[in-house]
Amino acid sequence: MQILKESIKNKILKAASLEFNEKGFQAASMRKIAANAGITPGNIYRYFSNKEKLLEAVVTPIMKDLNQALLECTDGKLKFFTNPDEILQKNEQFSIDIRQFSKKFIEINEKNEAGMSFISKDENYRIKIKEWLTAALNSYFMGKRTKADEELVKIMSSIAAIALIDSVTESLRFDEQCKKMNIDQSEIVYECIASIIEKEEKMV
Repeated sequence: MQILKESIKNKILKAASLEFNEKGFQAASMRKIAANAGITPGNIYRYFSNKEKLLEAVVTPIMKDLNQALLECTDGKLKFFTNPDEILQKNEQFSIDIRQFSKKFIEINEKNEAGMSFISKDENYRIKIKEWLTAALNSYFMGKRTKADEELVKIMSSIAAIALIDSVTESLRFDEQCKKMNIDQSEIVYECIASIIEKEEKMV
């Protein structure tokens, strides 16, 4: 029985991240991933039984890192990808250290840039993130404005969720420019998040 090697598994995951990001999940080729990982197409299935399992292996560590970052930046009150209904039912007030989260967000992106880029572009993940973020923002804003109109808060939370996803995703494109200007990229992310949340807070 041939032993599975961690080094080969890591090469597959790296190649898969790049392929998923470039082609999207449906169009991604297991044959191409295997070739870029330097193994035969048949050998890739010894590590991952199908493309869905491979995608899961790429995305899960990123989600765990994001979840840990959120927990650390909200005193353990907010988890990434918690069921949106659960967030709303708990209606728990929380605050977030935006600067700390921005730094951790950039660290996670540096670990797996292609995987993060795929998550931000894939429609299935975008919908899930938007629903979760809308619920989280709704809880956050309601905690700040106890007399606010609930329907207005829901509307502004939805708008803020989309603005945050797109602005933060866009900010990740300027890694090289930030390095040339000696600017910490996490400060760009921080400014994006802070400005959107502060603007929405004033409106609700």
